[in-house]
Amino acid sequence: MAALRIAAMNLLRLAGFQSIRAGMQAVMHDITALLAMAQHQPLLNPC
Repeated sequence: MAALRIAAMNLLRLAGFQSIRAGMQAVMHDITALLAMAQHQPLLNPC
């Protein structure tokens, strides 16, 4: 369960949320936003 919690927190951070609480409130009832966050691809060369 801890691994799932950490993965969810990392996805929220990657989506640009500084506050976990704000991120949870923003996507709590929006399945398309949750799926979009899960499919987010990080940049290979961020320079």
